[in-house]
Amino acid sequence: MVSSGVVRRTGRVNGRGTAGQPAAGGSGQQRQHRENAVGTTQATGEIQAIIRLDYPISSQKLQEIGAKLTLFQGDKPIATGDLSQDSTLTFSESTTASGGVSQRTTDQTVNYIDVNIRGLSAQEDENTYHLKFEAEGFKTYESDGLTLSQYSKGIVLGTGDATFTQGDLNGDNAINTSDVDIVKSKLSTNDSKTDLNGDGKVDIYDLAVVTMASAATGEAQLFNTTVITAKVVDTASVAQAITGSAKVEIQQGDVSSLFTDDGQTVTLVPKGGSGELELPIPLAESAQETGVEMEQVSIVSSTANPVEKGTVVAELVNGEKIAVPFDHSNPDGVLAMQLRDDGRKTVTISLGQRVPVKNV
Repeated sequence: MVSSGVVRRTGRVNGRGTAGQPAAGGSGQQRQHRENAVGTTQATGEIQAIIRLDYPISSQKLQEIGAKLTLFQGDKPIATGDLSQDSTLTFSESTTASGGVSQRTTDQTVNYIDVNIRGLSAQEDENTYHLKFEAEGFKTYESDGLTLSQYSKGIVLGTGDATFTQGDLNGDNAINTSDVDIVKSKLSTNDSKTDLNGDGKVDIYDLAVVTMASAATGEAQLFNTTVITAKVVDTASVAQAITGSAKVEIQQGDVSSLFTDDGQTVTLVPKGGSGELELPIPLAESAQETGVEMEQVSIVSSTANPVEKGTVVAELVNGEKIAVPFDHSNPDGVLAMQLRDDGRKTVTISLGQRVPVKNV
């Protein structure tokens, strides 16, 4: 996170799933970076999953069918989660990773299930993961490999497409005429197994669901989310740039803490009476040739001393520079209501299009 000028930034998902990345200049006074959560200095990333319940199901039904997920690192299962309710993932070994499950509901009907897993190792040879989704009456789905290289990953799947499909009533991991016949044989009963939406009866709705599922098509959508900053930012070059800068210096902390969740404080101050901070962020050599695809930049800072005004300058692979000024400060005399009470403020700046960036 950042405090009032330029400290730590995190990429944010754009509308097409490609991440933005750190950067910018800011206003005058002392800047301070505070991490609220203990983290790790190694490169880590996130995996997000969205399960779209194309045919909404009651919360009680989800609990009855034992909906769950398993996270694998390579071929090794490392965490499990209960999809039937808001819950926390259980990891099999001691780890800095954490995760949770949350539902989006209308009354007692579940429409979406969100899974967010953070702090996963992005180190080479241990940065490929996949997810497995299971429930009674559903076709088991295992995702393709999700490799945390430059970006964290996201996946969207639905219960009405050909992924985590509802309607497998005989347990053969397929939905076909056999499953349709099972529902037909239970029409006008209260058989819980074939009551697919959990409304207490087997009717034409359940028959329609399994019939459509037998012809379901569509694959999971995989996309990039946030940039894994520790993989693309050259912290040694950032430290060298700060040392040679006429506008900024580090008063406290280590520059690497600007880009990792290590729980440390970094204080940046203007140098030589300058009224501005200017922090160059050269990307790693491996990213210089092709650049890192970005559409927007998000700066996360302390609400006590937030980054609100400045200019983001992105240098592209072809040498072109894009300068985007921003001002999220409140007019004089106006106090803003904080919508989140976690001590952080996020400012997001659009670059106008997706571009390959090599320096910020």
